[in-house]
Amino acid sequence: ILHADAKKSLLLLFLLTFGLLSMLGFFDAAGLLGHWIDMGIGSLFGYGKWLLPILLFTLAGLMLFRKTTTAKEAVKYVGLIVIYLTILALIHLFMGDDAKSYLKVAEAGEGGGYLGYVLATGFFVLAGKAAAAILLLALFIAGLIMAFNVSFIGFLEGSLGKVMSLFSRREEEEEESEAGEELEEEEDEDGILD
Repeated sequence: ILHADAKKSLLLLFLLTFGLLSMLGFFDAAGLLGHWIDMGIGSLFGYGKWLLPILLFTLAGLMLFRKTTTAKEAVKYVGLIVIYLTILALIHLFMGDDAKSYLKVAEAGEGGGYLGYVLATGFFVLAGKAAAAILLLALFIAGLIMAFNVSFIGFLEGSLGKVMSLFSRREEEEEESEAGEELEEEEDEDGILD
């Protein structure tokens, strides 16, 4: 019934409105509605509620500047959501030691909220805390790759290159420092002989 642009406009309007209302709700500046939104997203997302408006505005911005949503754009959206969800799970994973403590954290509206609780508990039960952290970190990196269309291998090569250049600079500086010290010692010896 609605044209594709009209559907997109409605989604864009919802993302912007909910993002703004949630921000106002954080600071008790949206009345009772803002309070309900703040309580609801606080329970659902825990500390991740502070990142939710950023996610919503980013998604809205991506949609605003695209005439049509291609598969490539959809992958970006999914990547951003994966990043957000893994952040919630990782926050929650390190806020307790077992499923019961994870539930208490979620009930208090802390950690990753109930969503972080479900994800962290699932990975914790499946793999244990250390392996869950590794799996979630891998999902986080996968989200980055999807959202920003970057190569993991290229990222590693670039990172390793930077680390290696730091070490080579240090070695060069140490060699220059040692050469300077040797030169000073030679000059001191020459001064003593005179």
